[in-house]
Amino acid sequence: MSKWMIYVARGIALLWALWWTLFGLLSGIAEGYDWLGIFRHAAVPGLVFLLVAVIAWRWEIIGGILLLLASVATLIGFPFTRTLEGFLTLFLPPLVAGGLFIVSRLRSGVAQ
Repeated sequence: MSKWMIYVARGIALLWALWWTLFGLLSGIAEGYDWLGIFRHAAVPGLVFLLVAVIAWRWEIIGGILLLLASVATLIGFPFTRTLEGFLTLFLPPLVAGGLFIVSRLRSGVAQ
């Protein structure tokens, strides 16, 4: 069961992070930014989310905690999150993935 939870958590975290990285990149291009502006537009928050997902891939508990913190940070930092679409795409995926990482690790009895 814990292996299944890890795979689902990895998938959710990676899809969530890649989606927002791509969204930031394409939004930066559409808004006509130069390459540095596009990078900044994609890096905040997309590449930060991607870094958290990669950390969770290797260190499940630490990454799970970071995903939970990212979820709360998006709720506080992005008013868009307070809509149904924002809640489902920005807040909920890292919350679920972070919870799955932590629970799966605790259920397997392996601490990091």
